[in-house]
Amino acid sequence: MLTRNVTGMTGSPAWLKNRLHVQKRVLWKAYRHFARQVEKEFIQSPASEWLLDNFHIIQEAWRNVQEDMPVQFYRQLPKLKTSALRDKPRIYGVALEAIQACQADLKTGGLKEFVSTYQQSTILGIGELWALPVMLRLGVLDYLTRAAGNLLEPRETGQDLVPEVLPGLEAISDESMVALSIQSLRNLETQDWKDFFEQVCIVEQILRQDPSNAYGIMDFESRDSYRKAVETLAEKIAYSETEVAREAVRLAQQGGMKNPFGADHYGHVGYYLVDAGRARLEAQLGFKPGAGAGLKRWLLNRPTLLYLGTIGI
Repeated sequence: MLTRNVTGMTGSPAWLKNRLHVQKRVLWKAYRHFARQVEKEFIQSPASEWLLDNFHIIQEAWRNVQEDMPVQFYRQLPKLKTSALRDKPRIYGVALEAIQACQADLKTGGLKEFVSTYQQSTILGIGELWALPVMLRLGVLDYLTRAAGNLLEPRETGQDLVPEVLPGLEAISDESMVALSIQSLRNLETQDWKDFFEQVCIVEQILRQDPSNAYGIMDFESRDSYRKAVETLAEKIAYSETEVAREAVRLAQQGGMKNPFGADHYGHVGYYLVDAGRARLEAQLGFKPGAGAGLKRWLLNRPTLLYLGTIGI
């Protein structure tokens, strides 16, 4: 499952619900068909063996997709404006390309190489990278559904899946696709997505240039809070996440040079992302917080005054 905190975000988007509905209809039909075939005719093809023995993996993948892609998270993802996937998340298109590049055999090394190569031309956002595991599962389930539907008698095409959006995989039969899909679902389940995310996230690579070297030795949750600060600010201004991160690093470098023997925090990127230096970062990027946010920040930067003032009141 994803490690990103999506507390309070419930319900799946309609497109995702429809896609899962078709998958479940076709794959349950295939499961019952193969089960009857084994029971009555004692015939078990490789595809039927994979499906019958591993259907719990498919069900777990469905649960993960539903839980890890709530509506609010889905709405934040950049959408495609052209191609057969118009209005669908860009990261879903990336997932389909990754499945094609890896020939449906998804392993850690191949996925990292694909994402790194992809980002040489198009940098993926923090939210998109967290959504990648969901979209990979969804894409694998789409391929599995099409392959299983093709093996049914009569053939079940699953028209609602819009099969033409799925890139063709050369020299892979439907029988082999069933096996590869289930193996890939297993691999996705055991992947360390925190480690994967930090290895391919461009914002992470920029923040690790923190001149104080403190960022790199922080725990994952602390680093994640800094990345979230970058993401939140970038959503409000005309600058990208990578530009926000670079500016925070630049200010830290500048602060460190101005205070070589002074307070260390001026040379730490966190001072400008989550501490008193945040106002300076925002000013550099042309962002002006509202009156309420400004008052809250003013009070939080004066904890003693806030504490004693509250007691006095």
